[in-house]
Amino acid sequence: MINLSESLAGGTGTYRYRGTWEIIDQVIVSDELLNCRSGVYSHPGMLRIFKPDFLLRKDPLYPGLSPFSTWTGYKYQGGFSDHLPVILELLVR
Repeated sequence: MINLSESLAGGTGTYRYRGTWEIIDQVIVSDELLNCRSGVYSHPGMLRIFKPDFLLRKDPLYPGLSPFSTWTGYKYQGGFSDHLPVILELLVR
């Protein structure tokens, strides 16, 4: 099993805690998915964090942007999630 999320490190993340981006959402695949000669395959460069502007908002406490959460404590904000989604592109040979 191979953790493709390790390839995303470096100043980015799927979750922001106290102003620091972290990658706590993991995508783990089998070696066969990365090395198959026919059928469905992928590679680490095909994993990305989906972060369009509408999923982000200015962080009220720390400089920069954070995911636009649905809730802050008990207060409804109307956002989407406190995590950004990840996308793994799959291809067929």
